[in-house]
Amino acid sequence: MDLRNQRVGVCQFRPLLGDIEKNLSKHLEWVERGREGGADFLVFPELSLTGYRLRDLAGEVAVEADSPFWKPLQEASREMTLLVGFVEKDRDGVLYNSMALFKPGCTSPFIYRKLRLPNFGMFEEKRFFKAGEKLGICETVLGRTGLLVCRDFLFPSLAYCHFSQGVKVIVCPSNAPLRGVEGAEFDSQRLWEDAAAAYSRFFSALVVYVNRTGFEDGYGFAGGSFVMEPGAKMVWKAPPLEETLGIVEFDKRCFARYEALSGYLKEEDHGQIRRFLLSEGR
Repeated sequence: MDLRNQRVGVCQFRPLLGDIEKNLSKHLEWVERGREGGADFLVFPELSLTGYRLRDLAGEVAVEADSPFWKPLQEASREMTLLVGFVEKDRDGVLYNSMALFKPGCTSPFIYRKLRLPNFGMFEEKRFFKAGEKLGICETVLGRTGLLVCRDFLFPSLAYCHFSQGVKVIVCPSNAPLRGVEGAEFDSQRLWEDAAAAYSRFFSALVVYVNRTGFEDGYGFAGGSFVMEPGAKMVWKAPPLEETLGIVEFDKRCFARYEALSGYLKEEDHGQIRRFLLSEGR
């Protein structure tokens, strides 16, 4: 798919905890701003429709994949692909930390359920959500796209699985807290940039990282969203803490240019890796 003249919008904002209707209205406002900026694909943070520290509110704000609730976002996606975070409830009442992808012309969203649920310190996701079981890979206006939600992104094995399936664009919506101060930035954000640099170098991936900002229940979220081209080339970065919308235009030649300099990418043998795993390394 031609990436030239395709623009991805990165929406770094502060959701309101537990107020799904007001958050929906805020999404539609950001969508309008994205449309004015010419975005083709607008990405929101993890749990953007609900906020993060939900605890027992999770069931109250949960939405089914086929709910009428999605109609405004479906209408808003007629000219723009949208990726939003929400609490999903399946028909058995099981809850998931999910992303919904709306593409122009599609009547129902593509759903990805977060695979790695943290459960330590401020994180209590396993208490309220069930982990997903499938990779989130789909074709978008940006090309073959893989979704990794927050902690998913910190597992290189998952990023490699996307690489082995031909993914060229990795999108990571996140709710990463702020920790430590280093100059004008937060030290905790280096973790995400380091992981993105590795994936963009070794998997020739375009990485779109979208983090929220604001405070909930005494915990702060850092912002610091960014877009990184293959070869660890940082092409856009949001300021910490501030609500902002970044719109970045891509040229598909960024992949070819980098891969021409990185011959080892052509030497990867995915079949060999599968054989190693099946034989448990013997």
